[in-house]
Amino acid sequence: MRDDVHDALSVRWDEAALRVPRNYGDPAAEYDAMRNAAGVVDRRDRHFLRVHGRDPVRMLQGLVSNDIANAPEGRAVYATVLTPKGKMIADVRVLKRGAELLVECDAAALEPLTAHLRKFVPPLFARFEDAGLTAIGVFGPRAHDVLRQALGVTVQPAATDGSVAHDVAYEVTVAGGDPGRAPILVITTSYAGVPGCDVICPAQDADDVWTRLVDAGARPVGHATLDVLRIEAGTPKWGAELTDATIPLEAGLRARAISETKGCYTGQEVIIRILHRGHVNWLLRGV
Repeated sequence: MRDDVHDALSVRWDEAALRVPRNYGDPAAEYDAMRNAAGVVDRRDRHFLRVHGRDPVRMLQGLVSNDIANAPEGRAVYATVLTPKGKMIADVRVLKRGAELLVECDAAALEPLTAHLRKFVPPLFARFEDAGLTAIGVFGPRAHDVLRQALGVTVQPAATDGSVAHDVAYEVTVAGGDPGRAPILVITTSYAGVPGCDVICPAQDADDVWTRLVDAGARPVGHATLDVLRIEAGTPKWGAELTDATIPLEAGLRARAISETKGCYTGQEVIIRILHRGHVNWLLRGV
């Protein structure tokens, strides 16, 4: 999204790392919107890779900790990418789109993730590139109402199958929009501990999507408030609780990010050894 869209709303920017909207002048009202109505957040902290080629699913299946090959149709799978010693390179969300994969990661993890893919994915079988997409988050008890009014999509809350969490993906063609415009993805998420969705669209459409969501009643919310909610929900974040020194079991990611039936992947030996023969020395807990 263009910065001037936020500047017109009296945004206060967070310049600490990636430049993101911190708040819009009233953090208490933003928190109230997320808890009791609906808030909309510019998720420029997320990055998307398109993985395509002869066999992208098989190539990534051996590099991530969760089972993407057997994921139900239309589900995005949360997983970790690990070193052989079980330390995290990134946490990702992977969605199969026909013969391709869409891989989402934190922008701060993009460089190590792409370096890892270059090292272990033969170009003969899979190639990856910037997908040219951006994400806008909609969170709160009225989030689904806002999405229905703004984009014409009806969504259900994020689902859990057994011990593995999957986020449901919807493909949307916006009514009244440019007929040549690419479809928008809406993926449910429990990231903030309230009903929510990530709206993923081509970067050039982000301003229009943002305006539609705000006009439908979502209040602009900064990352300071989003951070409060995800901490209250116990959701770890890359660059905060998750780093390249973290083993995913230390961060409580066993149920969400690790398949114990899929077979081999990089770092699996360490994970299995901890699960069946030992324990972690650190464990993330809320205080």
